[in-house]
Amino acid sequence: MQFTVHLFTGLLLGLIIFYFVRKRHLVVICAFGSVLPDLGDKTFWVLSSSGWISAGMINLHSFQFLLLSVSIAAAGWIIFRTHAFAVLSAGIALHHLLDRMWLQPRVWFETPVWPPSISLPADYPLRVLRSEFGSPRGLLLIIAAAVILLLLYGSSIRRAIRSARRYF
Repeated sequence: MQFTVHLFTGLLLGLIIFYFVRKRHLVVICAFGSVLPDLGDKTFWVLSSSGWISAGMINLHSFQFLLLSVSIAAAGWIIFRTHAFAVLSAGIALHHLLDRMWLQPRVWFETPVWPPSISLPADYPLRVLRSEFGSPRGLLLIIAAAVILLLLYGSSIRRAIRSARRYF
């Protein structure tokens, strides 16, 4: 599944949560949770394939990582009485749901850290960027995500700009 699809669906789930809880910051936290597995895995893959890191590979698409995020969410609620960890965990669960990880049991039940077993082409980061931003669907989803964020945070941004103008 593309990064932009995860980002957009995370924003939509965040908006649903916002409807019930009325805390705007949870929308961004949910969107971050929905892209976190790809951010972690793909970044680590690029670094390990380029030789910067050779100790192992992390797997944020694993069932253990999902259980860890749910455990942290429960502890966060018990200790801090905050929704943030639960919403982050919901975003991570949404990512696993959209990627249909249970259909890939070898990857889903793999331990979160293991020695690197894949090799990526040298131009892997460019390929990912081209596939994300070069497709009309990717561009449309990025524009839609930007509109959602502007509608949600537009007044806060305008207030910050107005207050910053006083200093110039």
